Amino acid sequence: MRSPDLSVEIAGVRFPNPILPASGTFGFGEEFFEIYDLNVLGGIVTKSLRFNYFPGNPQPRIYETPCGLLNSIGIPSDGYEYFKIHHLPFLNKLSIPKVISIAGNSIDDYVMLIEHLNKDDGIDVIELNVSCPNLEKEGKTFDSDKEVLIDVVRKVLSESSYPVFVKLSPNTNIIDNAVLVEELGADGVVIANTLLGMAIDIEKKIPVFKNIFAGFSGPCVKPQILRLVWQVADRVNIPIIASGGITNFKDAIEFLLAGATLLEVGTANFFNLYTMPEIIKGIEDYLIRNNISEIGKIIGFARKENIL
Repeated sequence: MRSPDLSVEIAGVRFPNPILPASGTFGFGEEFFEIYDLNVLGGIVTKSLRFNYFPGNPQPRIYETPCGLLNSIGIPSDGYEYFKIHHLPFLNKLSIPKVISIAGNSIDDYVMLIEHLNKDDGIDVIELNVSCPNLEKEGKTFDSDKEVLIDVVRKVLSESSYPVFVKLSPNTNIIDNAVLVEELGADGVVIANTLLGMAIDIEKKIPVFKNIFAGFSGPCVKPQILRLVWQVADRVNIPIIASGGITNFKDAIEFLLAGATLLEVGTANFFNLYTMPEIIKGIEDYLIRNNISEIGKIIGFARKENIL
């Protein structure tokens, strides 16, 4: 058969295939561009951008576990002006969709950032990271408070010239939050940011990280995130972007069958630089073996209504 069509479309944006890097694991792509042509990807998701410079958390920031990775990076950022001068020109050289992840310490931070990004060329989608601490609410994440979540999503959607995907935390009531952001008009929902974990230094006898808890990611979280994608797909009609534990094409196929439209690969990029191109090739070969002409035919195929 001919090469299958791997493309998917969300809110008028055509992604040539469903594989993108997860925010925070790929920088702005410059380093990986030296390794392979990024245009083979379905799109690129940048590390989360803040309006102003922000240093992030103190060291240590990374801690390896036998089955995953703990990170307490703190979403450092050089700020919007640096991004516009140093990163956006590179991104605009790519032919694939550009998804700009945004973060903030307050709702005003998000609004100011969107107002500036609206003036830029070459941006296709905004990924609204609401899993970061809201310094106006004692450091609680934006999606841990329903009213705050409504406020930030509504204001970003009203200001944005681009489609908006909302990235939610699995450490809150993520299913209800997914329903909420759909009701507010989001174009897609990202399931999910990192789980919470921790580690203790047995020699110092104190937690490894200053903030005690850290984001937990890697192959071990895949069954949990796959379950969340399945449950969210039961409740919403907007596209789901799955992120969590995807390391090979078999993982990718599972998430597609469960109802995800796009897939973000994160921690796996650290232990195999070619993970994403290999997954894309694996998906294509799978479709050929199963005589499936286009990827859309398997999205959500394993859903309950398809089980006899």
